[in-house]
Amino acid sequence: MIKLKDILLENDGGEYPLDILHSRRNKKEREKNYNIAVQKQLQHYIANGSKGDLWLNKMPIKYLPDNLKTVGGNLDLRGSKIVKLPDNLTVNGNLDLKFSEITQLPENLTVNGYLSISLTNIQRIPESLVVKSHLIAKTLLLESFPNNLKVGGVIMLDDTHFKNGLPDNLTVNTDFDLISTNLTKLPENLTVNGVLNIENTGVSEIPDSLVVTDSLSVENTPVAKKLRDIYRKTRNWEIFKTLYPKIRLITGI
Repeated sequence: MIKLKDILLENDGGEYPLDILHSRRNKKEREKNYNIAVQKQLQHYIANGSKGDLWLNKMPIKYLPDNLKTVGGNLDLRGSKIVKLPDNLTVNGNLDLKFSEITQLPENLTVNGYLSISLTNIQRIPESLVVKSHLIAKTLLLESFPNNLKVGGVIMLDDTHFKNGLPDNLTVNTDFDLISTNLTKLPENLTVNGVLNIENTGVSEIPDSLVVTDSLSVENTPVAKKLRDIYRKTRNWEIFKTLYPKIRLITGI
């Protein structure tokens, strides 16, 4: 396991001893020395079989070495200056990039825990991404979204702005949170094999092609008002099963 304090407190008599913490060098030079120390420790981690966690949160490093192909545990890069990860990387635990300076995800990234990219500058989620647990991607500006994202847990896109909306023919094999996004309509032929939450959005219509195997939550949306008006006229909750037979349950009306 690599931790920030272990890197900074290392004093092996090498070129960059303990005075990294206390030197009067300028910020740029200190960051350069941090990076050298981190890269040295990362090569040591790789040489020893990439076992355990990598805790690199708030570190000034911008890149991880290209020969880092596996992280045996969690990879914590929260608040770091990382801008790119190596292609074909597998993280056997969680990967947390929240508040980092990452701008893109690598091709063929596999995360066997959860992946958090909230509050980053990532604008595209690659089709090759595999996440075995949750995808936490809140407060982003997304230019595109893949049609068949491979995520085993909940996809959380709360407060995210979609530049081009969601693609038609999208299938999500888990719960799908779109709370407080800028969406005003749902794509055609959207299938959600779980819960779909569109609370606090501008969605005004439910497409006939929408399939939701669990519940659809519409609280505080224009469509919720329309559904309330339908209920007031009919006083019959069963009418929604007739109108939307592909949705198991609608809540938040």
